[in-house]
Amino acid sequence: MNLSNIIITTERLKLVPVSIRYAEIISKEFTPKVTTYMFPKPAETINDTLAFIHMSQEQLIKGESLNVSIFDLQTRELLGGGSINHANTKTPVLGIWIKKGVHGYKYGREAVRGLKEWAEEHLRYEYLTYPVDKRNIPSRKIAESLGGIAGKEYKKINQSGNELEIIEYWLYKSTFDEKNISFRKLTIDDLPLMHKWLNDPYVHEWYDKDKENTLEEITQRYAPKVQGEKPTDCYIILFENKPVGYIQTYKVNDWPEFGDYVGYDDHTASVDLFIGDSTVRGKGFGSIMLKKFLKEIIFSNGDITTCIIGPEPKNIRAIKSYEKTGFHYVKTVQVGNEPDPTYIMEIQKKTY
Repeated sequence: MNLSNIIITTERLKLVPVSIRYAEIISKEFTPKVTTYMFPKPAETINDTLAFIHMSQEQLIKGESLNVSIFDLQTRELLGGGSINHANTKTPVLGIWIKKGVHGYKYGREAVRGLKEWAEEHLRYEYLTYPVDKRNIPSRKIAESLGGIAGKEYKKINQSGNELEIIEYWLYKSTFDEKNISFRKLTIDDLPLMHKWLNDPYVHEWYDKDKENTLEEITQRYAPKVQGEKPTDCYIILFENKPVGYIQTYKVNDWPEFGDYVGYDDHTASVDLFIGDSTVRGKGFGSIMLKKFLKEIIFSNGDITTCIIGPEPKNIRAIKSYEKTGFHYVKTVQVGNEPDPTYIMEIQKKTY
């Protein structure tokens, strides 16, 4: 498989195959401080960087390794580099580096997650390996946040002549069985949990971000839905009987303040959701869960023929998850006084 045209996008990043166009800045930013806990050593001359890029491009064409440069999606600033080496084996190797000036913004975690999600979809493997030095706490946190298991430990001399104390994390493919996913109706007793979730920075960035989300305000907003006073069906998402998120559905035209802007008929439902439990985020859970919800809840209603969902255009991660579920983009609309436009995606019952 030729990997030279692969492009991976995440919420904030764009990962593209390495190119000699960026050789100079890569050589400049791949410094001794950046490589302290890495196996490679910094390039001594620009020719060293060019040689690495040429070798990487050959590996890309052969499908042996995916070597990428990491850019800010908006500014196009080079932030670092990443790789999946030995991509055609049972245990590909993940690697990442982020330039010193942008440490602390969790770009590394986002890039590794993007590489892992791409690998899960396109590669056949037993597990990904992610070797990090014991002392490199930020990199260890990346592996552990993605469910990495410490597979083995060993010492290794890097190209700069320093000894590394390696923990090799093993990252297995996501294995969420839909049999372990279920839904139950939201109750008043769930509102303290909703308060916790809606004030999680990750959730709040995309869901009800224009709301204050105090417990009192959440109660005012959700209690009428729970009590059947508002035309919305609200559910807690359960994984292995543990609450992990929230999902709701309603007929689009039961809410004219939304339906009038999106322009669908009376046989169309909409769905909104968030994952509140961080341990199941970024692992493919959302698309598996949503497929089950469509089948068991939304399309089990004989009156519904279409379902739409409306993430923000900037929420790339959610959009990719919905695409995996089967939704496709239709149009972008501005709904009333909402702070951001809505990226309308739809799925038809007949094609589901």
